[in-house]
Amino acid sequence: MSSSLGGYQYKGKTYSFDDIYNAVANIETGSYSNPYRRTAVSPDGGSTAYGPVQLTSGSGSMIQNVLSGNTPQLYNDLSEQEISYLQDMVTQGEKFLLYGKESESNLPGYDPMYDYSPGTIDSQNMYTGTGDLGDEPNERALYDSVAKKIMKYELDRVGNVNDFITEWRGTEDSEYNNKFDRVVKSTYTEPTSDNRLFDYMVEKTKGVELG
Repeated sequence: MSSSLGGYQYKGKTYSFDDIYNAVANIETGSYSNPYRRTAVSPDGGSTAYGPVQLTSGSGSMIQNVLSGNTPQLYNDLSEQEISYLQDMVTQGEKFLLYGKESESNLPGYDPMYDYSPGTIDSQNMYTGTGDLGDEPNERALYDSVAKKIMKYELDRVGNVNDFITEWRGTEDSEYNNKFDRVVKSTYTEPTSDNRLFDYMVEKTKGVELG
């Protein structure tokens, strides 16, 4: 649930959107020095999960929903560059599904960058699973921007943090929920009265022209 003074209520405390985003990123890819990479988990049928919060781009994914026009409010909030980046993520995801462990690595066009990320990174495998879209600073900035817009849209749509975490995970996962609970609580700082007033004024002035 979103607080009337800004932020999101979770177990009696108010967290910022960045608190929630950063907690998910910490759980998903916090162990990697470079989080712009493919998942290390290889389920039956493959996975397109990629980047700090492991956005997916396959059939039925949020990215596909956005590009298909099923979420016009979110689509209209994206720049042309961001839409183009999402399209590139779909293309990258297709390569992940073709060249990952679920397929033969001797297929024409195979490159370790499209394979699953190793559980432990060293000098021999540091590029495995990194994909096409995380090398340059502008690519990383675009990922962060679209990921935050998608996550915030979903969080606001679902309406509360608990249900959002289940939906983002794709299943009820008590271990994941416990990790989130532990990580997000470690980021909590008591809001000051000045911060609460600022958040309140931001909400009150939304849509109001200031002269």
